[in-house]
Amino acid sequence: MITTLTVNGLELTVEYDLDISAVYFGDLESEYVEIDIVKVVWMGADVLPLIKALEDEEALKLIIRDRFEDIE
Repeated sequence: MITTLTVNGLELTVEYDLDISAVYFGDLESEYVEIDIVKVVWMGADVLPLIKALEDEEALKLIIRDRFEDIE
């Protein structure tokens, strides 16, 4: 999947794989969401290595997940 995010005033194009699995605990139902970021492009350059170096990849996954939940 590909989405465009505005993060701290920068427009990032993020390519990612999304895997959603239903999780059942007796009568309770929830979901497990796994996001694997493939590429992050800013002004035509892949900045995923920079994001990983700054250890902000997990924060980016949370932003994508929040955006995904807003669409539902």
